[in-house]
Amino acid sequence: MMDTGVDAPRVVNLVFFKMVKSSSKFWQMIGRGTRLCPDIFGPGEHKKEFIIFDYCQNFEFFEEFPDGAKTKNTKPLLQQIFEAKLKVAQLISDLSEKTDAELTVRDSYLGELHGIICSLDETRFVVRKELRYVKEYANKEKWLNLSKSDAQEINTHLSHLQPSSSDDDELARRFDMLVLIYQILLLSGSNDTGKYMGKIFRTATALQKKDNIPQVSYHLPLIKEVQKDQYWESINVQKLDQLRVALRDLIKYLDTQTQEPVYTHFEDELDYEGITVREHVSNTYESLQPYKDMVETYIRKNKDHLVIHKLRNNIAITKQELNAVETMLFTDSVAGTKEQFIEQYGEKPLGAFIRSVTGLEQSALHEAFASFLQTGDLRADQITFVNTIISYLSKNGTIDKTMLFEPPFTDLNDQGLSGVFDGSKIVDLVRTIDLINDNAIVA
Repeated sequence: MMDTGVDAPRVVNLVFFKMVKSSSKFWQMIGRGTRLCPDIFGPGEHKKEFIIFDYCQNFEFFEEFPDGAKTKNTKPLLQQIFEAKLKVAQLISDLSEKTDAELTVRDSYLGELHGIICSLDETRFVVRKELRYVKEYANKEKWLNLSKSDAQEINTHLSHLQPSSSDDDELARRFDMLVLIYQILLLSGSNDTGKYMGKIFRTATALQKKDNIPQVSYHLPLIKEVQKDQYWESINVQKLDQLRVALRDLIKYLDTQTQEPVYTHFEDELDYEGITVREHVSNTYESLQPYKDMVETYIRKNKDHLVIHKLRNNIAITKQELNAVETMLFTDSVAGTKEQFIEQYGEKPLGAFIRSVTGLEQSALHEAFASFLQTGDLRADQITFVNTIISYLSKNGTIDKTMLFEPPFTDLNDQGLSGVFDGSKIVDLVRTIDLINDNAIVA
């Protein structure tokens, strides 16, 4: 807690309870104990020494690395986005043949970057230091035919000057960066676009589950389109930019606690010099999907298969029907072997797994709970509780009964099921849930 700006002469014990990898900070912290203090142990007994308790092996670290850890300065995300847009514009300008769509993206990005330079506050100290470049590139004409040396000047002297904005959020910017990297790879003729395509695909899949949010629902046609092979077969920089603009403000609605990391930026420098030819290799999306996405996408595409249809509509299935689904699913092109499936998903019964992907039809659920709901003596909170169960099953297919004592089932009463219903109704409700769960499992 004490490094710089602290003067406490009476300190005779220093405790290091964290790793300190900065050499200057390490010695500044030790310096807190070197302050002289007269008569600290009694009259005439001045401070001559102090004790260091090092719980984190800092001394061993600095014996091996006297200068401390070498740190790599990471550019702020706004600066990365600025420079990536400039790179996209450059790559488009370098193409021997440019489409109208590519020129539209280039002009849009350059216009946006020029606007950022024009809006800089010249009273800020950091801006005044680069005022010559600010004045030069505030001229619109300068952006009409940028050379490579111009781009280098902009990156060196201007890209870091934009202040952070409170009107934007971090997740939206990271999605911007994800799409911009994809555009750079596409324009440079790289075949290493699969993982970025996969990240956008998974983001769209996660957003589709948030279709109850009006902003997400508005863009639902595009979100669904992104999950189709045809969308990626004709991908170009303009389609990617339209996708970026449409989805960037929706990323904040995703559940960060369960969301996989889907954003990144390059650590390595890519050499784009001399690139004039671009060849897009068309690959189907299926071959680029991670295992889980591939399996779950296949199930959704075949939701009208007889057995999957039964599972979605709470109709019991037979062993023979389940075997037919296994034969369809466990192939090299879908889920590989059953061992691979178990390695990814565990020993979850196949019927319950399919339900977890497709959910249950609302009409089937209302029919299953009809007799319970029509008893005529249910209170409003009890009906709400049952509707919460129906909502959960419509998305997840089955339910572990222990969940009835956890959120969101404790929103009405902190005791969950037992706090809302009495003994007889609990038995009836649990019996209904058991029947629904059992219809996904072959005895």
